[in-house]
Amino acid sequence: MPRSNKFNKSYGLSNPLQDLFPEPIVAQRAPTTNDTGYRIGQTWVDQSTNQIYALATVIAGSATWSLTGPGASDVDTLTGDTGGAISPAAGNINILGGDGLTVAGAGSTLTINRDAEGGYPITPYVVGTSGEAGYTTIQSAIDAATAAGGTNVIWVQPGTYTEDLNITSSIAFFSLDGVATIDGIHTPPSSGTIWFDGFVLQSATHILNSAAAGSTTMNINNCFIIITNGYIFNLPNWTGEILMDNCGEASTNDGVINNISGSSDIKLINVEMGAGTGNTMQLNGGGGFLRFDTCNVNCPVNMAGSGQVILQNGVRFGENVTIGGSLTGYAIQTAFRTGASQALTFNSSGNFSISSGEIQSTNDPAIGGTGAGALRLSGVSFDANAAVAGTVTLAGGTTATGAVALTGGAVTDFIGQATLVAGTVTVANTNIAATDKIFVTREGVATSTALGVLDVSITASTSFTITALQPGTPGSTETNDVSIVNYFIVRQL
Repeated sequence: MPRSNKFNKSYGLSNPLQDLFPEPIVAQRAPTTNDTGYRIGQTWVDQSTNQIYALATVIAGSATWSLTGPGASDVDTLTGDTGGAISPAAGNINILGGDGLTVAGAGSTLTINRDAEGGYPITPYVVGTSGEAGYTTIQSAIDAATAAGGTNVIWVQPGTYTEDLNITSSIAFFSLDGVATIDGIHTPPSSGTIWFDGFVLQSATHILNSAAAGSTTMNINNCFIIITNGYIFNLPNWTGEILMDNCGEASTNDGVINNISGSSDIKLINVEMGAGTGNTMQLNGGGGFLRFDTCNVNCPVNMAGSGQVILQNGVRFGENVTIGGSLTGYAIQTAFRTGASQALTFNSSGNFSISSGEIQSTNDPAIGGTGAGALRLSGVSFDANAAVAGTVTLAGGTTATGAVALTGGAVTDFIGQATLVAGTVTVANTNIAATDKIFVTREGVATSTALGVLDVSITASTSFTITALQPGTPGSTETNDVSIVNYFIVRQL
């Protein structure tokens, strides 16, 4: 493009020959470093892009052209997520905060701040470091959530929070798995629902503690428990459902649940729980269910009350389990590996079955109890002691790997031995029923000079009498029979 060195003159001024800025160069391209033959300050308009340049320097035969607009150091528009491009009004574009954000200006800087409260994408109740969360304590977030009403979510940022929480409404507490620790004893509300998800829950005694007969549903999921001596749920009178799912534990003495006088339904799924023998898990069914599913239980367990017991899918007990009250139910693929402790104490008046299971106890007997209900064993292996107390009623169809032994001889046992004296013997048995069947065999004749036909009569709840009757003379006792006899009592259901 031809160069122009023509300059305008200003006439009528004190210096009529004063040079003014040269006229702009208008071209269909942008200037390059080779465009050097112009005065500093020369403007260049590139019509192909509608951009304007000014000559800033010419050094060593190389020109520097600076873009002056649009699209250079000045800002012509701002574009947000919605609304399109925004142009200045009176030379100004406002940048204002929205929900949960405040924009502060100082000097040449605009600072965008998150509000101290509210405006968080998950919940307005976020607990963490001052300046990064709306609340610095969990209790302050609980108080605010309770004041707001309804069911609320509290999100807890990483850190350790040493607080005894007073939970006064339905609240779900969430955190990333294992990055937030809550150390303290917490009081639940009397009604509603609460959740703890993703925490380390730690206490010298209990995690949730109340003597009230509350109905709140309790949920602890994806948590890790550390207790010195106490219970996760110390709720002796509670009636609301208690649930745990996918939790682990590294406690010293933890009985997990104390609901000894309550009636809570229990659902424990995929949980490693309990520690030591100092605190026994106390469950008192209220007609619903006591369910263990794929759990390792490392404390003694006592189940009473009414309803159904469900043990299934790989449950393992490391200490004695007692089933009492009128509980019924079943254990499938369940192992009772209790070492020197009795594996199972069956005291229920209801019927219970164990199938495809394992009894591993060196205690004699491995299974004990005095329940009026029947215990059915199907496909159960005894890996150590195989004795079952004579006071336990085994249902028909019982099968086991390894010999099943019954303890006997006591006044409540269903098996034993006696010696005839002058042809008769009365055996005390407070567990005997009038409809029971007693099978008697002669172990040895001892010094008998004559043998009678063995006959049995029952006095319910007191005793039964074995008599050797003279053959051919019914009703007459063969007094010369002093045999040693064995008896086995069977109760038909």
